[in-house]
Amino acid sequence: MNEVKSMQDLPLPTPNPESRTPFWAALRQAVSFQVLMGALLVVLVVAVVGGLMRNPGHASRDSIEPTIDIFEGDTWFHILVGEDILKTHSFPTTDSYTFTVNGNEFMAFEWLGQILMALTDHLGGLRALAALFFLQASTLLLLLYYYSTLRCGNSKAAFVACLPMSILLAAFFTLRPHLFGYIFLFLTMIVVEHFRRGRVWALWLLPPLFVIWVNTHGSFVLGLLLLGFYWAAGLVRFRAGGLEAEPWTPRQRLHLELVMLLSVLALVATPYGTRLAGFTLHVLLDASLGMSRIQEYFPLSDERLKVFVVLLLSFLAAQVVLRPKYRLDDFGLLLLTAYGTFVHGRLLVFCIPVFTPLLAMLLARWVPKYEPAKDKYLLNAVLMLIAAVLIWVKIFPSRADLQQAVDTAFPSGAVEYLQRHPVQGRMMNPDFWGFYLIRNLGREHKTFIDGRSQLFEDAGVFDDSLRMGDVDRDTPLLLRKYRLDACLTYHWGALATYLSALPDWEQVYQDNLAVIFVRKKPLEASGK
Repeated sequence: MNEVKSMQDLPLPTPNPESRTPFWAALRQAVSFQVLMGALLVVLVVAVVGGLMRNPGHASRDSIEPTIDIFEGDTWFHILVGEDILKTHSFPTTDSYTFTVNGNEFMAFEWLGQILMALTDHLGGLRALAALFFLQASTLLLLLYYYSTLRCGNSKAAFVACLPMSILLAAFFTLRPHLFGYIFLFLTMIVVEHFRRGRVWALWLLPPLFVIWVNTHGSFVLGLLLLGFYWAAGLVRFRAGGLEAEPWTPRQRLHLELVMLLSVLALVATPYGTRLAGFTLHVLLDASLGMSRIQEYFPLSDERLKVFVVLLLSFLAAQVVLRPKYRLDDFGLLLLTAYGTFVHGRLLVFCIPVFTPLLAMLLARWVPKYEPAKDKYLLNAVLMLIAAVLIWVKIFPSRADLQQAVDTAFPSGAVEYLQRHPVQGRMMNPDFWGFYLIRNLGREHKTFIDGRSQLFEDAGVFDDSLRMGDVDRDTPLLLRKYRLDACLTYHWGALATYLSALPDWEQVYQDNLAVIFVRKKPLEASGK
C-alpha cells in the first residue's frame, strides 16, 4: 500500500521545453487518466466475456443456443463464405451449401467482413478469431466512451455512464460482421457531432464510410435513418419547455444534404450493384417468420430489460427534478430507440449510443471533471501495463477454453461419429448447426438448413423445418418430401422423441447435446 501511495503522490515532472513538443504531449495524453478509464472499460468486457468463455452455459430445452455465443452458427457461415470468395476470386450468386435451396439466388451481402474473418481464421484459428472479436468489442466500447465524453465534456461522468451500458452492450458481442456495422453506427454519430461543432471536413468521411458499411453489414440502414433524423430536426427553430432545436445554417444544410445524397449513392458500390441494399430492405420488410421465431428478433425480455428499465425510469425521474434542456433530436431519438428496444430487442444496440451521452450529461452535474494538473501519468502507465498483462495472461481465453465453448454449443461428438460412419442419403439438421457441419464434414456435405433464415423463408424450407421440429401432423410427409434418410437433432427435442418411437428409424448416436437417427431402410433403396 505504501508503494501505491507513494506512486500516487508522485509530482508532475517540472515543465520543460521538451514536454511541450507534440511528441511529449501525445505521450502524456496516451497515459492520461482519461485513457486509463477507457482501458478499464476494455478490461471489464474482456473479463466478463472471458470468464463466461471459461464457464460456458450449456444448451437446454429453454434455449437451444449457448449462453455465451461468441462463436455461433453464423460465425462458421461467414468464415466459409469468406474462404470461398478468396479461393474462387468471385462472389457467390447461388447457393451451393444445401440440398434444399441449392441453386437459389444467394448473395454474400456481408462479404467484406466475411473475408476479414476468413483471413483471421487462416492466420491463427480460434485464438485469432477471439482476438478479432475482443478488438471489435473493445473498439465499440471505446467509441461509446469517446462519444459520451465529447457530448458531456466530462470523461469521468462518461465513464460512469458507460459502466452499466457496457454490460447491456455485451449481449450483442458475437463474432459476426454485425460488430463492424455497430462500430460504423457509432462513428457516424461522432462524425455528425464534430460537424455540429464546426468541423465541416468530418462530414465528408461519411460517403466512403457507407461504401465500406454497405459491403459489411445491413445496419447501414440505421446510419441513413440517423442522418435523416438529424437533418429533419434542424429544419426549423424549436422551443418547448426543456426541448430546443437550432436550425442548420444554409451552408450546414447544403453540406448535410450533399453528404446524405453521396451516402445513398455509395450503396451502389457493391459487387452486386443495388441488389445488396435491396436485399437488406427485403429482410426488414418480409422476414415475418424469422422475426417471430428467431430469438434475437424478440422483444427485450431477459435480465437486460430490468437493467434498461431501471436506468430509463431513473433518467426520466431526474427530468422532473432537474429540468435539464435537451436538443430535440437527442430526446426524439431517445424516445424512438427506447420504443424500438421494447418491441425488438436488437434495437437496444441503437438506443445505447443515444442514451449513454444523455445519462453522462446528467451525471456531469455531480461528477467532478478531469483535471490534467492532478494527473499521475506514471501511475496510469503502470496500471495500464498491468491491465494489458492481466488480459493476456489471466483473462484472455486459451485455445482449450475456446474449443470447450465451441464443443458446448455445437455437436463435435456427433461430427466425429459422422466422420467415422458417414450416413447414406440426406440428413436433416438444426439451422444453428448447418455451417458447423460443413466446416467439419467438408464442402461435399450438403446440409438441410443453416442460419440464413431469409433464404430459407423465401423458399418455404424454414417453415417446414420449424414444423418438423415441433412435430406437427405433417411431419411424416415432410420427412418424405425432403427424402430424409438421417436426422441430427437435439436429443431432448420433440423430433428426437418422435423418431425414437417410429419402427423404421434407428438411433445410432447420442451425447449430452445431440442425437442421430437413420432410416433402417433408406428411401432410395426402398424405392419410396
